[in-house]
Amino acid sequence: MGDSQEKQPGFTVDSVAVSDLLPWAQNPRVHTTEQVDLVSKSIEHFGFTNPIIADDENNVLAGHARLEAAKRAGLSEVPVIHLGDLSDADKRAYVITDNQLTIVSEWDTVRLQEELALLSDENYDLALTGFTDDELSAFLEPTDLDFPEVDITDDEPEDPTEIKCPSCGHIFPA
Repeated sequence: MGDSQEKQPGFTVDSVAVSDLLPWAQNPRVHTTEQVDLVSKSIEHFGFTNPIIADDENNVLAGHARLEAAKRAGLSEVPVIHLGDLSDADKRAYVITDNQLTIVSEWDTVRLQEELALLSDENYDLALTGFTDDELSAFLEPTDLDFPEVDITDDEPEDPTEIKCPSCGHIFPA
């Protein structure tokens, strides 16, 4: 590894009472009621599959929306990964980093459209994906990339110095 060592914080995974978890007071990320409702529906359908991340004092570093959703769902305990050995600066940075890293990713829209179409074909509840109805409609509506048909049986010879647009008929110089 050379002169630098890979930093791996120590952690444990525990089941913790929801009432014992403390939201990070300086959390700069805002969670809307709509988002918490979507997270709650996801938890109801898939279970609590993504643990909350907290420090050793149960201060939530990541998973504030999941914590709110758990409260709404009446869950008494949730899985928590406790990160140890983090400085106060590391904790503050982690709260920001965890949220920002998901924002800077992008969708492979072709694959996303394919996956959503397959789920739609199976009559799957696409509301669970977190996309709005308008977004789903845009992804699932067929796209017409076909070009208009061109009549190539025209007896009139083409002028090689001009190009005719098959769509509008406009003539362009070649």
